[in-house]
Amino acid sequence: MVRLAALAMVLLAELGCARGAPIAWPPPESGPLRDVWVVRHGWHTRIAVRRADVDPLIWPESQALGPVAYVEVGWGDRDFYPADDPSIWDAIDAVIRPTPAALHVGGFDPPPPAFLPGNAMVRVPVPAESFERLTRYLHDSYERTAAGDPIAIRPGYYPRSRFYLATGSYHAFNTSNTWTARALQVAGAPVTPAGTVTAGRVMAQARRIGQAIQPAGAGRGAQPALDAARPGADNTLRSTPSAAEDRTMDSSTNGLGLEPEEIRARVARWTEETRYIERRLQEVEERAARLTDVDRTTARLQREVEILLGENRRLREERAEIAAAARAIVNFPVLNELLKRLATPGA
Repeated sequence: MVRLAALAMVLLAELGCARGAPIAWPPPESGPLRDVWVVRHGWHTRIAVRRADVDPLIWPESQALGPVAYVEVGWGDRDFYPADDPSIWDAIDAVIRPTPAALHVGGFDPPPPAFLPGNAMVRVPVPAESFERLTRYLHDSYERTAAGDPIAIRPGYYPRSRFYLATGSYHAFNTSNTWTARALQVAGAPVTPAGTVTAGRVMAQARRIGQAIQPAGAGRGAQPALDAARPGADNTLRSTPSAAEDRTMDSSTNGLGLEPEEIRARVARWTEETRYIERRLQEVEERAARLTDVDRTTARLQREVEILLGENRRLREERAEIAAAARAIVNFPVLNELLKRLATPGA
């Protein structure tokens, strides 16, 4: 019953997302602007930014994934979020009780709409000064060792991504979407984190202040994004067909039902995935070689131990023989009489 009540609460919150009127944003006096993408991944939302816009002194962890063009960050339950194949009840369990949190930090080179064409997202411009506050918020979301280092716990969903231990506790009223809304609020955007527990609600608030980018490539012949089979993938259904779904396969779409931009985006994702697989294969081969060396070393040590044990047995036997001989000499009568005479003065 608790699970059903929690599920009903989440679904009602999702259905209750209102489409408010647009808000004038950013303010006219904002000065230089930085783009922030709010990306929907099913139940979750994440924040993506250009790495070139990030001051590494404020958010040094943004450099950990190598020379990527964009960095995306999401926050969620430490058990459910990194799981390979969580069930709906895993998600609900993460909601009904406070649990530790994890960060997913991913890097990629194509712009977010090209890298994740199957995901709804909103591009929100924020003032440069506010953007620095946002990156500090991201930096402060990492849980750290006593030495101040972030704690990586496993590879992430993308070829270049990792999960880290995160600060805070995940529960029904402090979800990944609350975290995303709080990030936008830190950046000065007019959003309300309180009560923002679903992806639909945070996306609705983001659309009032930014440019909505609808999922592309969802028509015939389309393939899911890299993490579509992962927890948080956007598998929601639309009630009306999109323009992409109404396309027919003709010469203008290369006979595949795909626009050239979609093809280029897929090639970019497949290239990323191929590189990731090649790196993992190399890691496996190196680990296998190390294990082979360990096996050889173990066999050599076992042989040396057997030799030493044999030597130990031999020495014990020789010591027993010497001790027996010494006792026989001491007990020999003639030798005892001679020793007595030698010990008697004037004998």
